[in-house]
Amino acid sequence: MKYAKLKDLLDHPDAEQKFPFEFSYKFIGANTDAFRAGVVAWEKNWELAHPTFKRVSERESTNGNHLALTYTFLAPDSDAVIEIFRSIENLPEVKVVL
Repeated sequence: MKYAKLKDLLDHPDAEQKFPFEFSYKFIGANTDAFRAGVVAWEKNWELAHPTFKRVSERESTNGNHLALTYTFLAPDSDAVIEIFRSIENLPEVKVVL
């Protein structure tokens, strides 16, 4: 299972955060129309499924080649956190997810 270690960390009894808690994601991708269109379509699906899901910032890199988008949502459990990671694996031109 690709996300088994993440799930173990999130569900560990000594974890600093306990569910539910506000979880943040940052996506960094090429500053292209394809990246932006993919993220916008993905974002619409998540806003419908998770009412607490919201974009909190958008920032271009200094040279304008990359775009960073930060989101938060109230994660009810580790499965919801992992579900978001899985859902973005096939977005075009995503370079990094934090």
